[in-house]
Amino acid sequence: VITAGIPRKPGMSRDDLLNTNHKIMKDVVGKAIQHSPKCILIVVSNPLDAMAQTAYKMAGLPRERVIGMAGVLDSA
Repeated sequence: VITAGIPRKPGMSRDDLLNTNHKIMKDVVGKAIQHSPKCILIVVSNPLDAMAQTAYKMAGLPRERVIGMAGVLDSA
């Protein structure tokens, strides 16, 4: 489960968040694949669609092994 990334701060654009979290995601996915090449990745980082796509491209895993988890996470 990948939750890496910074939260969006006041005045921060989605593009700023994307650029910062993209770099973090690349690093984390690279390390995850290095240590567990047959893993299933569950991405819970914003902006979710872009981060899940980054994880998918970086990991080189089949698409069914990279999952983006969105929704109301704080309701449990």
